[in-house]
Amino acid sequence: MRTGGGGRRRAVVVLLLLSGLLSMGGRAHAPVQAAERTAQLATAAGPTIVATGLVHPYGVAVDSHGTVYIAESGNNRVVKVPAGGHAVLPVVTGLSNPYGLAVDSHNTLYIAEWGRNRIVTVAAGGHAVLPVATGLFGPYAVAVDSHGTLYIAESGNGRVVRVPTGGGASTTVTTHQHGPEGVAVDSHGTVYIAETSIGTVVMVSAGGGAPTMVTDVLSGPRGMAVDSHGTLYIADHDDDRVVRVPAGGSTVVPVVTGLSGPSGVAVDSRGTLYIADTNHGRVIKVLAGKGH
Repeated sequence: MRTGGGGRRRAVVVLLLLSGLLSMGGRAHAPVQAAERTAQLATAAGPTIVATGLVHPYGVAVDSHGTVYIAESGNNRVVKVPAGGHAVLPVVTGLSNPYGLAVDSHNTLYIAEWGRNRIVTVAAGGHAVLPVATGLFGPYAVAVDSHGTLYIAESGNGRVVRVPTGGGASTTVTTHQHGPEGVAVDSHGTVYIAETSIGTVVMVSAGGGAPTMVTDVLSGPRGMAVDSHGTLYIADHDDDRVVRVPAGGSTVVPVVTGLSGPSGVAVDSRGTLYIADTNHGRVIKVLAGKGH
């Protein structure tokens, strides 16, 4: 009897030892699994902060040196962030509701100053403001083509006009638009217009003519930009996202979601996307080919 009891005790001990070893093996693998999850998170590169703590950033533009310009409409100024930096430096103060921005091939900055119904310009590296188009009605956005022509979304008059960058009389691109608050132009001279109040984007070919539909599935589209491949990027303000439409297409593809009222978007020569995430008070960038 005693021998049988000892055998049972030895069996119990062996079982306990085996159970402990199995538990230790499970715990030994846990840190490895956690490290793998951390590595996966670390390599899934998301948007990068360019500037934060801004007051209602609206428009955004980037020059050939990678300097990012931001229309901080809540502070009635335009600021810049040098390439690779995080310091927010003033460019122009004392504006009145600056909204859209554009930069030309000479790195001259153009500002849609909504509160004074005009477009003003600032030379590269400068701070002096010079009017280039006045007497407008609610200019929200501005774009510039490779020939030095400005395109202005004149929301109050429901139209888009073009003006030479050196100044001069404006000519009408299209009228009877529904609250246009975004405009962009591609390398072929095609003009894209965000009809913000009805959630559509239309385009007008370089030769003129009636607008044709690009997409009608948006909600409050505002700022837009076109990259070197003709891909159109749109700040879909009320849907809290930025989307893209391939050149010549109409399919809307989300690029960045989880924003809060994005109003402006710009793209550099490498395809890096810059977004004014307005209600979050920041500007972010997304590397070419990434979407989040």
